[in-house]
Amino acid sequence: MNTITFFNNEYSVDKTSLIYHVTYMLAELGYRVLVVDLDTQTMLTTRFFKIEKLHEIYEREAQDRPTIIRAVQHLNQKKATPQSPYIHELSDKIGVIAADSELALFEEKFSDSWSKRYDEGFENTMLFYETIQEASDRFNADYTIVNLSTNFSAINRAAFMALQNLILPVSANVFSLSNIQNIGKQIKLWKDEKWDLYSNSYNQKYSPLSTWLGYVFMRHTIRESIPPGPFTDWGKRVPYYFQSDFMGLEAPSEESHLLSTIKHYHGLHIMSVESRKPIFLLKPADGAIGSHVHAVRLVYKEYKTLTENIIEQIRKNYIRLAKALTEMEAK
Repeated sequence: MNTITFFNNEYSVDKTSLIYHVTYMLAELGYRVLVVDLDTQTMLTTRFFKIEKLHEIYEREAQDRPTIIRAVQHLNQKKATPQSPYIHELSDKIGVIAADSELALFEEKFSDSWSKRYDEGFENTMLFYETIQEASDRFNADYTIVNLSTNFSAINRAAFMALQNLILPVSANVFSLSNIQNIGKQIKLWKDEKWDLYSNSYNQKYSPLSTWLGYVFMRHTIRESIPPGPFTDWGKRVPYYFQSDFMGLEAPSEESHLLSTIKHYHGLHIMSVESRKPIFLLKPADGAIGSHVHAVRLVYKEYKTLTENIIEQIRKNYIRLAKALTEMEAK
């Protein structure tokens, strides 16, 4: 299992579009990608499926619904076992486990399990880990992208047990800077609790490490008269906040954790939503004509750069981890 998560509890960073496009770019690069949508707002799932398919999925009763809800329904029943969630195969390289708004009704269950996580609550606390692991293996995924709700809920905390590679989408404004500090503190707490839980479980199959790969600037304008996010007044402060609050560095280093800057092409974004295609795959038949043709190529280049940087950063982290484990075993 190789999980990637884009997390920010700020709604304005357009996390949905970011995940959607990275998923398709990974597929473009030849990787098999599984998307596990745990966001009870279901915005990402809505982006992937056409209206007819959404009706087909969500007009069913909860017990028959092919969504993530299958994995948790047993929590309301005695002596029941979890079911494997249905994987909707969009292509030979992209699979999606659809979100479900009813997942929010299990918040109290996961909160209660967390308080008992060292004994009878451990199995429920690790439910999402087991679910994501099984689905990733079943789909034979190279990468599994886990989409969380934009909050610090007990459901997100349980899902965090399965998360390995974390990415922060950020916009350059004063609210984002304040939010970065809040996220850094909360995720650090979850990482410490995760390490402690795994250390006490004595089960070698669980990986206790969650690592920040870097951050992505979401720039909501394409006017050339305005510098890109990283060079604005607020943007200049993000590297310091990220390194101090996420990487635990007392003083900023010269290493850049910026993975890429993504612009927001408003007109193309609307076409993308309507056609259920990523912007970089839009064709003239979808309305991408004239100057839009050049913009489509730019979007392809931006997301290809971002996705390749993510892959490379994951590779580097694995090398660091392998080296650290070797050194630990030598001692």
